[in-house]
Amino acid sequence: KKKVYPRTGIVVFRFWIVILFFVGSQLSWSLRPFVGAKDMPFEVFRKQEGNFYQAVIRTGLELFIPRVNRPGM
Repeated sequence: KKKVYPRTGIVVFRFWIVILFFVGSQLSWSLRPFVGAKDMPFEVFRKQEGNFYQAVIRTGLELFIPRVNRPGM
């Protein structure tokens, strides 16, 4: 039997999907002011709150360790 897709092509495709995930998540984080929430006023330049990955880590920490018990915050 002949293989339809070469193994290298599949590995490159999976790697490309992972890269697009990381770039897309940061891009969506950067474009938040243009999508926004209904209860917040529209602002073109909002205070920078870090990047997407910092927010995910911060949220995870707040989920398991309440803010009142964490030193330095």
